[in-house]
Amino acid sequence: MGDALVCRHGTMWAARLINGSPEVIVTISGHGADPDVVRLEPVTDLGPLLAARNEVLGRLRERRRAIPPPVLERAEGVAAWRALADFWLAEHARVGEARRAGREPRTPVGSGPLRAALWQRAARERQRLAGAARGRPTTR
Repeated sequence: MGDALVCRHGTMWAARLINGSPEVIVTISGHGADPDVVRLEPVTDLGPLLAARNEVLGRLRERRRAIPPPVLERAEGVAAWRALADFWLAEHARVGEARRAGREPRTPVGSGPLRAALWQRAARERQRLAGAARGRPTTR
């Protein structure tokens, strides 16, 4: 398919295909694998790739569904929003600290479901308070 221009940084790399069609620019990136062993070839049928991807995503989705949602401490009204804000502030501080130390920030295991639960609770509280402000009965 042509030669590639390779840029490396530690174990990470990116390559751009050169001497190809001017209408098509192909850029790939990798981590860990040697770019000298990577080979690009035309693909005539994306069906097997998409089927394999869907299978992997389905297994991940089922694994996530099997994990019980996090249990949050009771918080109503502003306290629910404060808990969400505290979570995001701590997340921002953690990312900033990692970057200042020259490390790549990593997402802690379980923070995604916790973030989702905090957002959902805060949104429910917002809806509940909006209903109460209009004189509607509130439900839980």
